[in-house]
Amino acid sequence: MRWTGSTVDLIELLYGLDTLKYINGGETGMGELLGHIQQENIPSRQKFAEKCLSLQKQS
Repeated sequence: MRWTGSTVDLIELLYGLDTLKYINGGETGMGELLGHIQQENIPSRQKFAEKCLSLQKQS
């Protein structure tokens, strides 16, 4: 499976899942979600990780 949407859309999806505590009842944080996503076939994973970390620092 491969994400074909924009990086921003994926980040927003992850933040939504984290905020609403839809993954493991909120026990799974952004770092763990990001770790699982990075294991998949996502183009420019480094750029994606940098954007996530940047947004996480802003919040």
